[in-house]
Amino acid sequence: MSAVFLKVLNMSITASWLILAVVVARLLMKKAPKWIACLLWAVVALRLIFPFSFESVLSLIPSIETIPPDIATLPKPAIDSGITIINKTINPIIKDSFSPNPVANVNPLQIVIDIASIIWVAGIVALLSYALISYLRLKKTVSASVAIRDRIMVCDEVKAPFILGVFRPRIYVPSSMGGETLEYVIDHEQAHLQRRDHWWKPLGYLLLTIYWFSPLCWVAYILLCRDIEMACDEKVIRDMDKDKVAAYSQALLDCGRSRRVIAVCPLAFGEVGVKERVKAALSYKKPLFWVVIVAVIACIVLAVCFLTNPVSSSQPTVAATDEIKQSSEIPASSPAQPQETGSNQDVKVAPSKPVTYLDTLRKKYPEYFDLSTAKGLEVYVWQMSQNSYSCGVLPGTNRIKSNVEIYGLKGISIRDMKAILSTYNIPEIDIVVISFRHPFSSYWYEVDDTYTNRVRAMLFSDIAVTTRVAYANWSNDSRIITECLNPDMLTVGSFRHLPVYKFNTEEELDDFKATFQNILTMDSRYDEVPSFNEVTNRYDDNFFSEHTLILAYVEAGSGSYRYDIRDISVEGSTFCLNVTRVDKNEDGTCDMAGWFVIAEVLDSDIKDCTNFDAQMVP
Repeated sequence: MSAVFLKVLNMSITASWLILAVVVARLLMKKAPKWIACLLWAVVALRLIFPFSFESVLSLIPSIETIPPDIATLPKPAIDSGITIINKTINPIIKDSFSPNPVANVNPLQIVIDIASIIWVAGIVALLSYALISYLRLKKTVSASVAIRDRIMVCDEVKAPFILGVFRPRIYVPSSMGGETLEYVIDHEQAHLQRRDHWWKPLGYLLLTIYWFSPLCWVAYILLCRDIEMACDEKVIRDMDKDKVAAYSQALLDCGRSRRVIAVCPLAFGEVGVKERVKAALSYKKPLFWVVIVAVIACIVLAVCFLTNPVSSSQPTVAATDEIKQSSEIPASSPAQPQETGSNQDVKVAPSKPVTYLDTLRKKYPEYFDLSTAKGLEVYVWQMSQNSYSCGVLPGTNRIKSNVEIYGLKGISIRDMKAILSTYNIPEIDIVVISFRHPFSSYWYEVDDTYTNRVRAMLFSDIAVTTRVAYANWSNDSRIITECLNPDMLTVGSFRHLPVYKFNTEEELDDFKATFQNILTMDSRYDEVPSFNEVTNRYDDNFFSEHTLILAYVEAGSGSYRYDIRDISVEGSTFCLNVTRVDKNEDGTCDMAGWFVIAEVLDSDIKDCTNFDAQMVP
């Protein structure tokens, strides 16, 4: 339940930016037809309904995941709002109030999230119960109504006209209403039915029951109801002369005096914002054609900027001129293990991922596994931005794939595609790489043979890396962040990215030890894991003449957890250590710990790399 609540909470925060944009757009488009405003609220509904979207460099959403799903288990919990000033204001408060106590049995933030989840569900139940009870009471009130026309009912107990029902809607009017007022009211309510407003308001209320904790969602629902009514008014009066508009406005006033009874039922359509609607009706002028065009364009721009997600930073950056490389000397089912003190055994990193990782990919992308290889495989690659490649795979055929097949592929990273391809026992020559420009991508790039060859190199080139692990103890000293090579990736406070450091000479390594000797533990073992000094004493000028040392610092919530480098990736100019947890301990000790995972790489293999990162992966 907590995971679902955090997902909904993140979706509400993301949608809040769109709601604010729509509120501003409504103010700027007062001369536009009101159905445009309803269209904007439909865009908001899409953002609230769908937990996924396409990535685009045009997205104005600061962060798609403000609250990390694993925030309750992070050694230093923090949010990523995408806005630095907000992060700097809120994260210190979260850190001081909710950072886990190494000797405590209970994580305080987990308790808060669990309680909030229960309150959230209780709120949903309360709002749904309120809607159901209100509907049943109103249904009972109109049980004695009499039909005067098709789907038009008159009732003595009704004080104001309204529509009740979703699948079989009926218009209910007071028995005291007649003459011209009744005709105007019926025209108005029938316009609601033609516009299917009796569907959209319940849908809006259903979304409100899910996102009831968001004040902006309440604002959106209230404004939606008003915009629906005003759009309906415009539909009725657009062909009326001034006298009829005045009479229609008087009918609105007559109906508005008794609207409170209907307002208590969220599934009934009564009259809201009567005063504002009367003013709008009396001053109504048909919008100019160019106003409508500009308003529609504005809707499209808002949809593109706020329905799409920002380009993910969880993948290493990519430049178009380099390769992805990994080694091939460890079995796929055997992740690298921590090294014993004095061991001379070097570990190589495999392109074939551990079984647990492949199981995760198989569950997430089952359509990319167990494909027929009788005619080879076709790997389709496209870019969503300068720093983001996406891939999909289809079985080879003797025909050209349709756009529906290609554009329908789920985009996965180069690293994930390498793992999936490792499950197929076919020669590399039987795997065709096809590069193209995706219609959902806002990034322009030239697709030619040179480009495709570079992409192919990313998928099939290898690099050997020797890995080691050393104990470092736990610390929250700020220099761990400020001294690393990727501080910008760590400002979100997420456990996904790890501080990474690089040494080209023995002198640089010694300077690092001097800087951190009073921050981390350099000369102590932890059970079977050697100390940092034990591991690094082997690195001398002879080693650094051909090698570079790259290491990542891993904070662990328990000293019983073990980590190692599962694989590495070099995408373009970015080198990334992909670190994974390798122990099978379900219950950890209460002490917190820290580890250095170390990679020895040849200088020649990373000569074109200018960016270095590390991230936690399954």
